[in-house]
Amino acid sequence: MTTRPASEVSREYDCAICLSTPEGQVHQCRNGHLFCAECLTEHRNKHRGTQCPTCRVALPSEPIRNLVAENAIARRPTVCAFCNLNTTVGELRAHVGRCPKRKVPCVAAGDGCMWNGLVVGERAAHEKACTFAICRKMLEPLKCELAESKRECAALRSRLEVPLASIYPGGAIRVTGDGLWRMYSDEETFATAGWPSLALKGGKWYYEVTILEDCEYPQFGWARQGFAAGAGDGCGDDERSYACDGHRCKLWHASEFQDWLEDEDAKWEPGDVVGCLLDLDQGQIHFSVNGDYDEDEPAFVDVPVLSGYFPCLTMKGGLVKVNFGARDFARFKPHGDDGPEVQGPPDGYNAVAHHDMYEYDLA
Repeated sequence: MTTRPASEVSREYDCAICLSTPEGQVHQCRNGHLFCAECLTEHRNKHRGTQCPTCRVALPSEPIRNLVAENAIARRPTVCAFCNLNTTVGELRAHVGRCPKRKVPCVAAGDGCMWNGLVVGERAAHEKACTFAICRKMLEPLKCELAESKRECAALRSRLEVPLASIYPGGAIRVTGDGLWRMYSDEETFATAGWPSLALKGGKWYYEVTILEDCEYPQFGWARQGFAAGAGDGCGDDERSYACDGHRCKLWHASEFQDWLEDEDAKWEPGDVVGCLLDLDQGQIHFSVNGDYDEDEPAFVDVPVLSGYFPCLTMKGGLVKVNFGARDFARFKPHGDDGPEVQGPPDGYNAVAHHDMYEYDLA
């Protein structure tokens, strides 16, 4: 009987993907080719592999674990890299955890401490006196509180995030990312979207729209219950809606328009942020561009109150980002670089997303 060389025996359980000896569970295909559990998982997920990378046989839905290979690998002799103790692969991990010669960095290594020493007899004494380690220990509870606050904020933002609904035609909008909306594009059809289930009947409200791509005939604003849109009619085209149009520099209501913005240079461009302000206490509507508007000159006056208003947008094609208040509003210096920075909503206005926190005074 012939005996295989030790060098050859040492390679017989190597992973067919990384060509190294597995350190944990050993998985196999139906033909017996072996893999590290991590390598096979990455092959399945990252590379969408459904076949054995060696023989191309279909991989089973549940991994096949090879205990014979795992036990054989665990019995292999090895040496501790810290104290040169002769041990086995299966016992090495437990030994390293308590090896008196193992050197480790300070617990605050990632925070600036460069110390490196023995885990037994040196690390505890060092960390007791290390300024970095002491600060890290003091900050740990604050980090936990911050992480919890971030989770709470994420949950609140998720609750406040309101999806736009297609009003006309069905499927007028498509979600492309967080708060991003691409509108329906058709030469003959205006696409209209909004939040028709909302019915604001008092108070002062704000939302904003960021132009990300050139939009054809954008009309952004407010509509009230009973509003109806069609192929050629959108927000501002009937008596139940009010809109601003930064493409033609017009204000629209009941299919009638009035001039808005001062010159052609005021036309909306990608990057501009349009603010839509509804004041149901005074029966007025304002529109801002990059935070700039004149509160003494409303776009519309004598707006009927107690009629159930909601945000409404119409355009032909384009990409916009709509923020009802689930995320931070944009910041601007509307009067130039020397002016004060502002952030919506303006004083006295509420983000539309917070409507359920508002108490109406309908007396």
